[in-house]
Amino acid sequence: MEANSQISCHDCDLLITVPEMDENQSLICPGCLSKQFTKYKRPLDYSISFGLSALILLIMANSLPFLSFEAQGQTRTITLLQASHDLFTQGFGFLAALVYAFVLLLPMLYLSLLLALLVPIKLGLAPALPVYIGRLLGHFRPWIMAEVFIVGVLIALIKVIELADIIIGLSFWAYVGFSILFTLTANLTNRHQLWHWIEHASADNNPTRVEPKTLANNYPKGSAAQKGLANCRTCHMLSDISLVTCPRCYDTLYLRSPNSIQRTLALVITAILFYIPANLYPIMTTTLFNDKISSTILSGVVLFAEHGSYFVAFVIFGASILIPIAKMLIILWLCYATSRQSRLSKSELTRLYRATEFIGKWSMIDIFVVAILVALVHITGIMIIEPGVAAPAFAGVVILTMVAAHQFDVRLMWDKQQ
Repeated sequence: MEANSQISCHDCDLLITVPEMDENQSLICPGCLSKQFTKYKRPLDYSISFGLSALILLIMANSLPFLSFEAQGQTRTITLLQASHDLFTQGFGFLAALVYAFVLLLPMLYLSLLLALLVPIKLGLAPALPVYIGRLLGHFRPWIMAEVFIVGVLIALIKVIELADIIIGLSFWAYVGFSILFTLTANLTNRHQLWHWIEHASADNNPTRVEPKTLANNYPKGSAAQKGLANCRTCHMLSDISLVTCPRCYDTLYLRSPNSIQRTLALVITAILFYIPANLYPIMTTTLFNDKISSTILSGVVLFAEHGSYFVAFVIFGASILIPIAKMLIILWLCYATSRQSRLSKSELTRLYRATEFIGKWSMIDIFVVAILVALVHITGIMIIEPGVAAPAFAGVVILTMVAAHQFDVRLMWDKQQ
């Protein structure tokens, strides 16, 4: 972002004049203290380097053995695709699609589209369909769960390491490397930076963009909505609300997301209904020498604790029980606080919202644990692990709460105060 350009905070809608910034400095909103973006050193070069390396490692991770399970002289080796394939063959197509999409498909598409956008920009060429690529990248990013999958794999290994010999393949280490490089790439290509590149690379820059001189002064006060300016939720560009459509990404402009509270409440209430069977029914069934043992989420936590794996028990309890409950309660509280006076300040409520938005996807750990165990532990006559009926319900809870957090327009909380 150029110095003296105008933006509005994506959390509280406060108008901000971008100052002169040095490398590795971050712009913090003076109203709610939310970080807007960070100015990185040579972000285009590093984004291409990290993104290309991450894509190569992801291809390697799909081409090599991931894990091997050896028990009673029998060995079973799986690949990354095996996890979703086995879930599909056992009749859990919904779970198979989620695991495949979150772990493999979306990361592959994200990196491929990002490089298709950035490489031509680096070469001084006009990328093909830059606006549509930018919109897709924004939609894909929240649903890529590489780091969550790695933690799920580690927990699955701890669960079976006492029962058999586990061999970690090269694919596992390639995926770990991909996860690290992908995180670095995503940080470098934040939404402000990405659309800044897209705008300057497009040959037909739209002249309807709102420049600083159209505002009241170079140091505006109040929210963008008070001046009739809409902060595009897709590309964060400021535009006059009378334009109806964002001139940069062509998304529909709103001063505030329509029916935000109603949609959020509907999604959270549905998630609560899904959460009941997710905890009452087994999430996994283990067959050991023809003896079947069904375990719920809570019984799995107790089992880890009884075996002395207190840290793993705490992680599963936090990700699968504490976080979903806390997130649903917090979102309900935020909806209430939007229309009522709260003891917490708006800044504290905003930070609470951002925290729930960040940790929401970590509840998928239990689903990834089930997926890995189903694919890995399948030796007929000795040990077989199958998913339980609670697994799709719990996955539904995670997805619904993530969508609910996205639907909630946190700027509504600041309107009364402003």
